[in-house]
Amino acid sequence: MEFKDRLKYADTLYVSQHWASYLAGATDELPSDLDEKEEKGIEKFEREWEVVEVKPETVDAPVFARCEISGLMADCVEVVAINRDLIKAEEQRIETDNKLGKLSEENKKTFESVYQAHIRQDEFRNHPDLKPAFRAKLADMFLAAQEKGVTLKLNEPSPQKTAETVGKEKPANKDQER
Repeated sequence: MEFKDRLKYADTLYVSQHWASYLAGATDELPSDLDEKEEKGIEKFEREWEVVEVKPETVDAPVFARCEISGLMADCVEVVAINRDLIKAEEQRIETDNKLGKLSEENKKTFESVYQAHIRQDEFRNHPDLKPAFRAKLADMFLAAQEKGVTLKLNEPSPQKTAETVGKEKPANKDQER
């Protein structure tokens, strides 16, 4: 995904002033007075966010706000950061859509029926974040089957036997019973 597309997932956040230079990449060293909790907070922040800009006007005149890292009110610098999880989810959605675009119409129809049937289950209703990964894995399976020359179809429900049709069946041959 191109940088300009990734900016759609950017958000303005506030971080403590003494962490801004590290998060912006101006220095590779964390402040020396960090405790273990703060260090873990920064690591978590970096896993979730990619800082793309530090608002220069807030560097010289910090804003008193809640710091995204510590959760405490402090003199903060305003940063623009991209949510890494949203980027990952969007890239996965695009990749899955590309795979689905390679499927035949019949395989697409079957894929959609299977996918819709599965996501109606309680597991997916209770954990909607599982849907994209399931959709991607299912698309991989359908694409692999198609590449092997397999067309996947749904089984049409067979007509149910009723009492009338059961009674009309041919009686068994006595020789076959033995």
